[in-house]
Amino acid sequence: MSKTTSGTALPTGANDEQQNLPPLQEQTESKLPRNELTLIKKLPHQINEIVEQNARIERQLKGINKDIKQISQIRDNKLSESEESIKQIQSQIEQLQTHVTKIGNALDNAFANIKSEKKGKKKGKKNKK
Repeated sequence: MSKTTSGTALPTGANDEQQNLPPLQEQTESKLPRNELTLIKKLPHQINEIVEQNARIERQLKGINKDIKQISQIRDNKLSESEESIKQIQSQIEQLQTHVTKIGNALDNAFANIKSEKKGKKKGKKNKK
């Protein structure tokens, strides 16, 4: 632009050419092949689809995570119940072992008494002769 003595700008030939040119994006797009332009125009829609799909996947993952937490809690509860049951069974086994030992001792004593009685009778018979 050139200035006049009054300070106003007068358009020059270069300025006129810039005003007639399409915007930079249109210039770039016009240089691209038609199929690439079509792909570029589809990009915003594809990006939106990907964002929506990502959001769906995130919701599914949150649901799966919640399910995993519930399963873990149930498993932990069942494990603690099983541990308690195992402790009860172990206690019952110990009691049974004690009873079996007592029964075994009682049988040993009974057999010992029977043997001693038989020996006493045999000695008594020998002494009578």
